Amino acid sequence: MLDFITTTISGFLSLVFGFGVAAFIYKRHAEEWQMLAAIYGGARDNPQAFKRFGHLVLYTDGAPARTYNGLLSVEIYNDGIGFKPLPLVMAFHDPIFVPYKDIKGWSQDWYINAKSVELQFANAPDFRIIMPKSQLEWIKQKSGRALNISRDKPPHGKWPWATYAAAIACGAMALSVIALGTAKYYGLPFV
Repeated sequence: MLDFITTTISGFLSLVFGFGVAAFIYKRHAEEWQMLAAIYGGARDNPQAFKRFGHLVLYTDGAPARTYNGLLSVEIYNDGIGFKPLPLVMAFHDPIFVPYKDIKGWSQDWYINAKSVELQFANAPDFRIIMPKSQLEWIKQKSGRALNISRDKPPHGKWPWATYAAAIACGAMALSVIALGTAKYYGLPFV
């Protein structure tokens, strides 16, 4: 009986600790998003069009970039764009609505497999969003708006290069592990 009580208590404490760590990680991941939501926050109903599983990268100077690939819906309204995170996957992330008049942008080279654009918002100039150019073209088509997107690179000259380099390094390491595992599986000699 004592073993059952001890196991139950330790299991409960482990669950509490695990949920606490997960909540801390999710809360920390949402800090920059919540700062942007404090300026452009607000949920809206009845969009003209919406796209599930949208992609974007949120970054600000001095912080690592936060990637949201397939974790939010992009909503089109008469006067702006909404970004609504999936609630079960992205805890602590409030919806964001940005008026078209506050958006300006530039060409960017974030995605390896697609052209991308960088958007900056008038009321939150320290925050930038990078998204695939095809997603921006979809926004333009559905809204009927011509957004102010320059073909030049951003004038501030900064982008989340450290995050980009880390992602490429992790990808290279993953490919090398896959190559070594494949070589070992097929019995190829190592040099």
